[in-house]
Amino acid sequence: MHAAARARCEQQLSLISSCAPCKKAGYHPTTRKKRGRAEYEFLQAAADGCLLCVRNELEHLKRVSPDVVSETSKWSARDCAIDAVGERVSGAIDVLACLDTYWPHLPMQT
Repeated sequence: MHAAARARCEQQLSLISSCAPCKKAGYHPTTRKKRGRAEYEFLQAAADGCLLCVRNELEHLKRVSPDVVSETSKWSARDCAIDAVGERVSGAIDVLACLDTYWPHLPMQT
């Protein structure tokens, strides 16, 4: 994994900038059916490439387990981050580096 991405993963949370979705809404919007469910907000943050929200959830809020998966597709945060890297989502490589470094046991469907 890229050394700069790993270094950003190790920064204090207060030094990491938030991404556009959470700046606008204060969280990562999901579909109406999944709105308000912490596991889907976490997976959406990984898909949006938001290292701040992913780390905040896993290190401080702890509302979900890092190995949570979606109900239908069984996608994990790692799957969401890998897909986002493939789509060139800004920040996705940082999220993937963080998950690979600190939670290497996470399941993967892709």
